[in-house]
Amino acid sequence: ETRRLKEEERKIKKEKKIQFEEEEERRLQEEEERRLEENEDEFSRKLNVIKIKKEKAIEKERKLIEKADQTYKNELDNTEQEKLSQLDEISKLKETRITEENEARRKLDKIHKNKIVEVERDRSNRLEEARKIIEKKLKAEEADRRLKEEQARKEKAEETRKIQIEEVRRSKEIERENLKEIEEKVEERIPNNPSEEEKKDHN
Repeated sequence: ETRRLKEEERKIKKEKKIQFEEEEERRLQEEEERRLEENEDEFSRKLNVIKIKKEKAIEKERKLIEKADQTYKNELDNTEQEKLSQLDEISKLKETRITEENEARRKLDKIHKNKIVEVERDRSNRLEEARKIIEKKLKAEEADRRLKEEQARKEKAEETRKIQIEEVRRSKEIERENLKEIEEKVEERIPNNPSEEEKKDHN
């Protein structure tokens, strides 16, 4: 019965440990998802900023093109070089815009990846901390159980020692009583059995 109770107790402790780990895992997962959502919102906001800059640059390009076309129409003879210069400026603006967009995307990707790594590392650290707490608790319970078992064993050994001492005492007491009975019987027999020398003297 005691063994069955101990098995059930260990089973309950194991189930509690699993439940605690699952709850901790679920809590960390929810926290990680919330952080990722926040990071996604930040990422989306920065992409919107890039989009606005891109639209402004496109609008600027459109206005420059319109200006170039108007100048070409109004001053056909004198504007060819100017138009080429402006077109070159547009090309440079495009290249600059593309470079800036690529750099911004690269930075955002790097920030996003770093945040994901940080979240994963934090989650891993939290899980490790939870595992250590559980192990420490289980070790303390195991030590307490062993201490109680050792105490029970000592108490049982002490009880056995007392029983053995009592048995030895009773055995000695019985031995003394038997010896006393033998001595009494011997003393009773001595007067009724005279020695051979006394018999000779009597004859």
